[in-house]
Formats: sequence, C-alpha cells, structure tokens
Amino acid sequence: MPPRFKIVFWILLCFVILQTNGQSFYKRSYTTQLVLSAGTGTASYFGDLIDDGKYNFRPSLSAGVRYSFYDRFSVGGDITYFRLAGKDANSPSKERRNLSFFSNNVELNGTIRISLFKPSARFYQRRWYNPYIYGGVGLLWFQPRAKLDGEKYSLRPLKTEGVSYSPFMVNFPFGGGIKFKMNAFIDITVDGGYRYATTDYLDDVSEQFPDPASFTDPIARALSDRSAEVGTDPPLAQRGLPPFEDLRRWPRGHSGKRDGYFILNIRVEYYLSPIRDTYRALKYKGTKRRIRRRR
Repeated sequence: MPPRFKIVFWILLCFVILQTNGQSFYKRSYTTQLVLSAGTGTASYFGDLIDDGKYNFRPSLSAGVRYSFYDRFSVGGDITYFRLAGKDANSPSKERRNLSFFSNNVELNGTIRISLFKPSARFYQRRWYNPYIYGGVGLLWFQPRAKLDGEKYSLRPLKTEGVSYSPFMVNFPFGGGIKFKMNAFIDITVDGGYRYATTDYLDDVSEQFPDPASFTDPIARALSDRSAEVGTDPPLAQRGLPPFEDLRRWPRGHSGKRDGYFILNIRVEYYLSPIRDTYRALKYKGTKRRIRRRR
C-alpha cells in the first residue's frame, strides 16, 4: 500500500474509533444518574437475647444518595437511624437469666447495587420496575442500655462482663429489593438487608458472668446478673463459685456467634438531572399525558 494511502487509512480508522467512543460516551452520559432517597421501615435484632427465628420490630429512618456509573451498576451511601431491643423475659428458655437491652443506633454505609435490567438511555424512560441486589461495608455507632428501678443506664461504660469494647463497629450489609417507577423523577423502593456485625456486644452480652465480687460499682454488679430478680436461686453468676462448687458455670452469652440485625425499608427516590434533561423529562411526561387523553 502506498504511503499516502496508509496515512488516509489510519486517519479514517482513528476517526471511526473516535466517533464510536464519542457515541458510546454520549449514550452513557444519559445512564449516569444521581438519585436522592429517604425512607422509613423497621429493624430487627438477632443475638443472645432473642430466640432463633424470632423477630422484634423497631422503627428506622434513612436517607441516602446513589450514583449510577455503568450499565446495571450503581454506588451509594446511606445514613440510617434505628432502634434495637431484646429481653430474656420473652423467651421461656432464657427467662431465668433475665437480661435485657435496648439501643438507639446510627449506621453509615456504602454499597454497590446491581440491577436486573439495564437503565434506559434517558432516565425518564426507565422500566416501571427493576429488582436489584446490593452489598457493601458500613460503620455503626451503638450504645446498649437497660433499665434498673426505673432508671436508664448505658451498659458499655459499666463493663458488665469485665470487658471493654468500642461504641463503633464495622459491619457488612447485603440484601436486595425492587423499585417501582411512579413518574419521570420518582421511584418507590422496597428493600431488605441483613447486617453482619463484627462484634458480639451489640446487646452487651457475649461470654461468662464475671465474679460479682469483682465489681466495685453496685449498679454494674446489679446489671451484670439480674437472675435473682426473677427468683433464680442461686443467682447464675454465683454458680461454680463457693459455696456452689458442685454446680456448673452458667454462660451469660455465646461468644461463638456474632450479633446481627435486619433492616426493611420503604424509600422514595428522586432523580436529579441537568436542566436540559429535566426539560426533556417534563416534555416527555406531558406528551404521554396528551396521548392518554386522545385515547
């Protein structure tokens, strides 16, 4: 091939590649979406102070932002406030231990969402529904508390098991959901996700009862072993101690299994867009209304 034809060939090839990439980028620019969300729901605790398979629903509130960056994939962050609680009095097999807790918690997480269907070239032409799954990592602030004689006490500073632990915990959220299109800018989303905790002290319960004589604070001693309040004799913390050497040491919790919780939310998601795309979305919405009226 003569040199001048080679030059023309390479120029044409570069032009085709640039055009293809430019069109691909232009198309992806429409699928790049920023979405704000807010919602409410319930949170359920799983740990030592609730029977397996049981649920106790407490309220939750959440807000977040999500960014669609490629095809079915989006990345987002959420902040969630929720309550958790558990008590042995609700379990026939645990009631003589008589421990309980409740807590107000704040979770900040980042997740990657994978949707079943690809988004449309323009956000306002998306499907009316789209299931998805997600997973990620989060940071939880928690502060378990309990009531004694009508007063509320934070359990972590009291070291009811003689153990220090942080009020912050890393967790791993994963779950799924489905979103429904309400109009050009708004979706309603229903999702549920389990949080795997990296601590066993979400409920302030994990291992053995400490020796009651090891406490100098009477409040800490009373909240460490509450079995005597329901008539357990001898109290569980004293089993295995003199004069009860013949009785086995009763466990306060089970450290081999981490705590966790499940959050179920209903959210409203709002699509943010440049002014140009907002105008197109409103125009598209108006066109659809006119078509319905003609029918």
